[in-house]
Amino acid sequence: MINKHSVMDALCCDYSEYFESFGCKLIYIPNSTVFLESYFSELPLVGLILSGGNDISGDFTGQSNDDIRDAAPQRDHLEKRLLDIAIRRGLPVLGICRGLQFINCYFGGSITRDIQKMNGACVAHARASHRVCVCDSQAEEMLKCREMTVNSFHHQGIRESQLSPALRLMARSDDDIVEALYHPHLPIAGVQWHPERGGDAKDKNAKLIQAYLRRTHYWRECNR
Repeated sequence: MINKHSVMDALCCDYSEYFESFGCKLIYIPNSTVFLESYFSELPLVGLILSGGNDISGDFTGQSNDDIRDAAPQRDHLEKRLLDIAIRRGLPVLGICRGLQFINCYFGGSITRDIQKMNGACVAHARASHRVCVCDSQAEEMLKCREMTVNSFHHQGIRESQLSPALRLMARSDDDIVEALYHPHLPIAGVQWHPERGGDAKDKNAKLIQAYLRRTHYWRECNR
């Protein structure tokens, strides 16, 4: 029986099914663990994936909690520690959806709590698909394209003006939302869409995941 006050961690099976198709074995780290360091010292962890999920809380971003849905401050705290460890150990990091947003906030960027409330025309980002423009030459070489159509499952987002000064733009949507970003000196990059959920960009997503797993392009030891 589950206590009605219990906190539950959950992750879609899409992640394990998708990454295992590339030969990648995922180890899930609970948000409540007190043994975080031992995961890295006792297990052969070679990378970090920050998955999609909860909205990032105002407690972490320093913004108000207006328009925030299902925030998980405990998760924010754990993932900050995870990024600290990954950077210290030089591990490659891939952010997916919330993961991209979290990377931006970690490095001092900010976030739009509900992009549907932005002024001007807005592309549908919730349970939709849309075009993105690839803005970095390394991404063009990796993905073999200058634009692509991706799935979209988010209501929070990063406008270009909110991108951390420590990070660089990899891809954007037509309404100025950051769709992919990277760190110019650390093996860290993220995408706003969900590679594991399929869609029109299947082949390009495969190139992205293979680059992450093989530590090429943005995930090289020194990626510039």
